Amino acid sequence: MKAMGAKLREVRGDRTLAEFAETLGVERTTWSNYEAGRRLPNHEVFSLIARLEDVPLDTILPSAPLARITVPVGEAGWWLYIPVLWLFNKLDRMDGFESEGDRLKWWAERLPSLAEEFAMRVHDLAEERDLYPEDAAVQVCEGFAERTLEELKAFVDAAK
Repeated sequence: MKAMGAKLREVRGDRTLAEFAETLGVERTTWSNYEAGRRLPNHEVFSLIARLEDVPLDTILPSAPLARITVPVGEAGWWLYIPVLWLFNKLDRMDGFESEGDRLKWWAERLPSLAEEFAMRVHDLAEERDLYPEDAAVQVCEGFAERTLEELKAFVDAAK
């Protein structure tokens, strides 16, 4: 994934992360994760790159066939919410907000990216260790349990 991230960085060229992400209609942090090799763009983003940047996909994509992973949502995917709710519970009453509205806005701005991040972590852990998703979700929480409140807040801030 790091090699693909380097190729995606080449595609961006001299444009800033924000400029390029806006061109594709993705968040700046999302594009940053692609370039860093922490995430893979989905099929739609690859198609946009090919079309808007006139870059043949075979110059970016590895030769191995790609499989699209769909993370379930709704009632069947209730376990996806375990790490997000755990983190919300740990940080729910942190100080530094002028009002309840400011606190809720802070969470709302970060929640979609945070949920996506945790969904991928749960999915990867479940696959790696052959776990039920709900067990993987609990293990993800356990992995964060040793972090300080400041480290957890920084993690949530980075999810914006």
